[in-house]
Amino acid sequence: MAASIKIVKSSDDEEDGPAIENKHDICSVCVEKESRYTCPRCNIRYCSLPCYKHKKHEGCSESFYKDWVMDEMKEHTASPEEKQKVLEMLAREHEQQEEDLDDDDDNPSLAERMEDLDLDKDAAEVWKRLTAQEKEEFAQMMKDGRLANLVSIWTPWWMAKSASSLVQEASGNGLPEGFPPHLTDVPDINQLLKSKPSADVKHNVVNVISAYAFVTRLHNGDHLEYAVECSEELLQVCGVLKHGENYPGPKEAVHAVIQQVHKEGSGFVVPSSFPVVVMGDVIRILRGHRLSPFGAVLSALSDTVALLKAASKELKKGGKRRRKRKPKPTEDGDQPEADFDKQLFLAKRKLTFLLSWTERYGMCLAQLCDELSLELECLKSEAAETRSLQTTVEQALKSGKLHTQGAKVEEVTQDAELPSSAVQSEN
Repeated sequence: MAASIKIVKSSDDEEDGPAIENKHDICSVCVEKESRYTCPRCNIRYCSLPCYKHKKHEGCSESFYKDWVMDEMKEHTASPEEKQKVLEMLAREHEQQEEDLDDDDDNPSLAERMEDLDLDKDAAEVWKRLTAQEKEEFAQMMKDGRLANLVSIWTPWWMAKSASSLVQEASGNGLPEGFPPHLTDVPDINQLLKSKPSADVKHNVVNVISAYAFVTRLHNGDHLEYAVECSEELLQVCGVLKHGENYPGPKEAVHAVIQQVHKEGSGFVVPSSFPVVVMGDVIRILRGHRLSPFGAVLSALSDTVALLKAASKELKKGGKRRRKRKPKPTEDGDQPEADFDKQLFLAKRKLTFLLSWTERYGMCLAQLCDELSLELECLKSEAAETRSLQTTVEQALKSGKLHTQGAKVEEVTQDAELPSSAVQSEN
């Protein structure tokens, strides 16, 4: 080294560290404590490291550290090969920074991409202009519930306090506050049928209510403002209105909607709690309210008719918003783009029939709640098991215990005490 610190010790003070050369000398920096050391460069007397680094002595101390660093660098001089590697690394870093700047210039910001759009009306175009990463992030926000924190969530009319209150205030139409008004020009069922209707009609009502609950929640209660899009989605998931399906039981009618929503290529993004929510919605609507035992069912069916009528009216004005999504033709050759007006017309006729049937036989709908309540508990139990399994797997992944090999997966399963059906072999 180019320089070193000279420390003088007294023989009779070894335990206390460096001794004072002259106990009567005062530190030249703080002028308070006795000096213990002498600077080898300027011979100033000081008592401690803070005094050595003090402003009064910083010129000398900085020179000392500089000399020390320079000596160390001389002893560890890099070879030409090492220097070349460092230069190449810096060159690559510089090129990467320039590429990132070029990418930022080529890709406009989100605000610039949305500048000429009406975010309330051009939802489909907004989605098209999002990047793949932005779409993935949006879908993830939908699944984990973060999106709900950004939007004021609509409370469905069948979930409002007036729907379950023992003391209910009727609105002008005799229904609880917030309930959609009943359609008034519904013909009697005896005028539509010559014989007694099938016992499965009540299950068809359940299917329509399930689809209605899903679509209204999907659009946060603004379904009438987006009538064409919502009508398309309603027909997409409702087998009764689209294909004239019949169901043997109430739970099959609800699950038919759930399956259509989860169907590959449906375009819907829903949280994992979706089946539980829809099943609960159907039960609440079927149970009705004190003012009318099946009045909530009539409100749901009537509001569905109002939705389809609004879609037909909007299409007659121009039909520019028709089919925002373009699904492929179905296996049976059905062309979704064709005859949409006809589909709306037939769906309204079926709804008129279901309204007529409900006005005469709606009292039996409440009896379906017991079976659906049992199915709801099963769905809740399955959801709880799924969450538990997901938590266990995530913990195993974080701890590094979970591997892709089948043997390793079985080992983690045994350690976590998972049910035997939770993890299956990948063979």
